[in-house]
Amino acid sequence: MDSSGVQYNAAVIVKLKKLYNNIRKQYELNLFRAFLMIDKYGRNVDRGEKTRQKSVEPTKQPAPQPAPAAQPAQ
Repeated sequence: MDSSGVQYNAAVIVKLKKLYNNIRKQYELNLFRAFLMIDKYGRNVDRGEKTRQKSVEPTKQPAPQPAPAAQPAQ
């Protein structure tokens, strides 16, 4: 968008500056929230893996049963 040569009055400049500041603040807050969520998830995974290794033993899965043989047609 080319706005060269356009004269903005003071009211428009103030509104644009407020709009810019609101958008910038929203971006910063969303970015901060994203990092908090990453940090929270990372801490929960770390704690979960440590407790799982100590208390949970692997369970044996039963072997699958072979399919019954087909009976010849009579």
